[in-house]
Amino acid sequence: MRVPRELQLLIALLVLAIVAVLGYVIYRRAHPFPPRPPTAGTAVTIAPPLASPATRPPPVTVPSAANPPVDLAQHDGQTIDFSPGHPVVKQTAADRAALADGLKDITDATKDVTFGPSDTPPAANPPAAAAPAKK
Repeated sequence: MRVPRELQLLIALLVLAIVAVLGYVIYRRAHPFPPRPPTAGTAVTIAPPLASPATRPPPVTVPSAANPPVDLAQHDGQTIDFSPGHPVVKQTAADRAALADGLKDITDATKDVTFGPSDTPPAANPPAAAAPAKK
């Protein structure tokens, strides 16, 4: 039985694609991309050189001097925006209205919910109904 020429072409293309992907993966593992330098104003994570997992210390995160960490207890009820890459504390009328609406929705949703001790133990799984006997 002879294999059609179209099928031979498709098989050859599949083998070529597999070889190309494997070659790329092997090359990238041998030659990884160089690390990018940190941009100004961002926290830098310092990782130790590669070692065995037993002797490798955990990475250390050093906050940038220009952007110290934000104390959350000091900014209760305010919005902390992380989209520019560093924390920006703000409190606008729209933020206060959204927070008030959210708290109102939570209060409305939980007003009838109560938790208390139960006097009865949880019911055991009821036995499965017996199948009717065949005659």
